[in-house]
Amino acid sequence: MFRSGFKHELQGRNWRQLALKLATPGSNVTVAVFGGSVTVGHYPSCDNSSWVEEAWHWMQAAFPDVHFSFVHLGHGATSANVASLCYYQDLPPETDLVLVEYSLNGCGALQCLRISQPEVAAYENLLRKIILRAPHAALLSFAAFAWKIDEVGDKPPYTSVPNPFWNTGEDQHAILAKRYGVPMVSVRDALYDVLFYDDVAKAKLGMTRAEMMHDHVHPQLPGAHLAAQQVDDDTYCAAGEDLSKHKVMNMGWKWVDEGRRTCSHPGCRKYGWTSKTPGSYIEFEFDSSKILSEEQARNGHAISLVMLFLRSHGNNPNDEQGSKYGMGTALITCVSGCECEPLKVDAVNTDRASELDTIRTTVSAHPHCRVRATILSETSSGGHKFRINGLALAPFNSALPMGRFDRMLFDKEYLVMVQRFDSMN
Repeated sequence: MFRSGFKHELQGRNWRQLALKLATPGSNVTVAVFGGSVTVGHYPSCDNSSWVEEAWHWMQAAFPDVHFSFVHLGHGATSANVASLCYYQDLPPETDLVLVEYSLNGCGALQCLRISQPEVAAYENLLRKIILRAPHAALLSFAAFAWKIDEVGDKPPYTSVPNPFWNTGEDQHAILAKRYGVPMVSVRDALYDVLFYDDVAKAKLGMTRAEMMHDHVHPQLPGAHLAAQQVDDDTYCAAGEDLSKHKVMNMGWKWVDEGRRTCSHPGCRKYGWTSKTPGSYIEFEFDSSKILSEEQARNGHAISLVMLFLRSHGNNPNDEQGSKYGMGTALITCVSGCECEPLKVDAVNTDRASELDTIRTTVSAHPHCRVRATILSETSSGGHKFRINGLALAPFNSALPMGRFDRMLFDKEYLVMVQRFDSMN
């Protein structure tokens, strides 16, 4: 049953080198882990544990003569987009094995069903950033799954409909993983025909879905134990506590930590600036003049200004909607030094999730680039809350050559032209 969870054999990049090190007594092996709240774990039902700790215990038992060091780079409510901009910079270059879990966050509402979608591109960016920063590391992709059930119907008895097999980012991620020599382990592939059926799950796993899961996404300790068996140049990122250093003017915003207070893991912290008052604004200053090299500037590269912000659901009438808790809209502008196209951002998430999202615009180079975020009076939820968790500057090149099928994926006008041509022949 568990064998079906392997997408392809462990013949990826640097795996032979890792195997030799694991077979050598006295070796020091560094393992780094990227992911969202599934990776952070440490929920009340499995305090001080996650699938990462369970994997660590398994490795220590399997290779008792090897010393393992784990670098936990998981951050709750984040996606591969945020990790590819910011968290990859904390990866030690000497890392031997990198585990990547990012098939849930950012991919729960049809955002990752095509290779051309931004969250899929972000997953590829993260893989490439990891490979460049830790070139001797083996990689393994871990694809978690949302075990939710929808109750469908106008009146009882309702029909229970499991989360569709395809509603995940892992299928597109698997294409990229195979391209870069990264084996993948799929919880969905191993357990989809088991975990939605309590009698089958009890017979094969010794536990039901409710006993295994804290909720439809996060495993409890037994579930954690079961689960454990852009361009490539560096970005500048100020996220979390680092963001507070770049504030130069503040009218009505507060510095907060909206993470889980019962969790001591650093990945549970959610630092940022927040406001609920229309008209309030905050300004940050960065040096955007050092992002591009001379060669990049000559070759037409530009600078992308990326904001990390909380996107949360505003369609729960019990506690999320309305003036008290509803998410609002902010206007992002460049007010001094640099120039950029203004961005209007509605922080309401149409998916029933709360997670960090990103929005970006092109910005000019300037040593004192000042960016302002202003809460607008317009709202789609009845509320005005907006939280900024980080700002990043990244080089990009929009002039990469594309073949016919690439252009069909990314250029809507070209796709329409091809469709018209094919219909005429």
